[in-house]
Amino acid sequence: MFCVDLSAEETGVLQRVPDSYLSELKEEIAHTDRRESRQMLRGEEEEVKRVIRELGSEASSEIH
Repeated sequence: MFCVDLSAEETGVLQRVPDSYLSELKEEIAHTDRRESRQMLRGEEEEVKRVIRELGSEASSEIH
């Protein structure tokens, strides 16, 4: 794990980026025909969701 000092604005941007990518990833999953590719993309989707949760919990712990 690593730590980075970010302003509130930078933290907000960093939290929005994975949300945006997740939306695009879901669209790509829906339009992917090959099963293997869909499985790979779903694995990536889970990783992105984990990052979003971590970013949210880190931001919350910094505020409290």
